[in-house]
Amino acid sequence: MERPSKFLYNSRWKIRDKNMNEIRQIALQRIHTLFRLAKEKIQKEPELAQRYVTIARRIAMRTKLRLPTEYRRMVCRHCKSFIYPGVNCRVRVQQRREPHMVITCQVCGKITRIPLKSRNRKKREKETR
Repeated sequence: MERPSKFLYNSRWKIRDKNMNEIRQIALQRIHTLFRLAKEKIQKEPELAQRYVTIARRIAMRTKLRLPTEYRRMVCRHCKSFIYPGVNCRVRVQQRREPHMVITCQVCGKITRIPLKSRNRKKREKETR
């Protein structure tokens, strides 16, 4: 009688493995490589850089892996395009209300706001009052 293979295919994209940790580590390495290549190519070949980021996002989704924060901020939340400061997005720091960073995608024109103070710091300030 044959032993079942290491991989069990449920559907076209989902792969089950006894050791998903290995697959996720390999996927994370590939994501790092693809984003590094995208950063290098964004000036000369923006379409190729966009393709690298699309592949990296697809790898992360397929392995149910969350993109690291540094890479998540390089992808527009609205149009999913690769944004890189000084090339196709504008980054500003605003001091109104709470200090925050405003990233404007120059592909779709939408803005993303990122708070600069951590939530834990805010809670500690309220407790000391």
